[in-house]
Amino acid sequence: MTANSETRTRPVGATKAEREFTISRVVNAPLERVWRAWTDAKQLKHWWGPKGFEIVSTKVDLRPGGVFHYHLRSPDGQDMWGKFIYREIVPQKRLVFVVSFSDEAEA
Repeated sequence: MTANSETRTRPVGATKAEREFTISRVVNAPLERVWRAWTDAKQLKHWWGPKGFEIVSTKVDLRPGGVFHYHLRSPDGQDMWGKFIYREIVPQKRLVFVVSFSDEAEA
């Protein structure tokens, strides 16, 4: 799989559109495979997170308002939790989410 990336940022402004942060990537792989890589807990477990970190657990609730909640462990044994909150899902076309740190309880 190969990829080309484009990142666009806009300064903090008066409107939501002016504050949007968009990452686009073109991947040389079948669309269905890329979609599963981003939406299937088993697939996410294979690649999500910083290099060298182990993904201990994942949970995906793929729906607007749903959460991808994950537990990472660093090479030195430190635990860290994070989550995506899904905002918009158009199967195999668009996936919009907010990424944030979390705790074990998804807070």
